Order: sequence, then structure tokens, then C-alpha cells
Amino acid sequence: MIYQNVDRIAVGTRFRMSEVGAARCPELANRSGIVIEESPRTTGITVLFDGAQRPTCLHREFISPISGREIAAPPIASDE
Repeated sequence: MIYQNVDRIAVGTRFRMSEVGAARCPELANRSGIVIEESPRTTGITVLFDGAQRPTCLHREFISPISGREIAAPPIASDE
């Protein structure tokens, strides 16, 4: 069986559109935002662009992390 080595992008990571993403989606070329969900089974990444009210699903190669800038995910409430 062949396994693909895929770089994981953490939820909460700030990103901008990559060169591939800008070429494929020119209307999103200068946008940036935050990763809100990463699929372990597909190449889809759910993102929230800055200023947007609804998330967008993109191919993981369409985004590039912005180095050194991560936003932590909010803590999950416990039933203690």
C-alpha cells in the first residue's frame, strides 16, 4: 500500500493564498485568514477569510501558512 506524506496544517494557523491558490482562484489571491478545520481523510482545509462570515473549503495546496503567527484555538469547556 502506498502512503502519501502530507504536511499537516494546525487549526488556528494564519494563512495567505499560495501561488497555486492565487492562480486557481484569482478572486481570492490577496486574501488571508485562519484555518478552522483540517480533514484527516481528504485534501480539504476549511478556512475563514478575514472579514468573512462563513467558512470556505479549499485544497490544502491553495494556502501557505504565515510564518510565526498562530492563533490558539479557544479552550473547550469541561463538565467538571
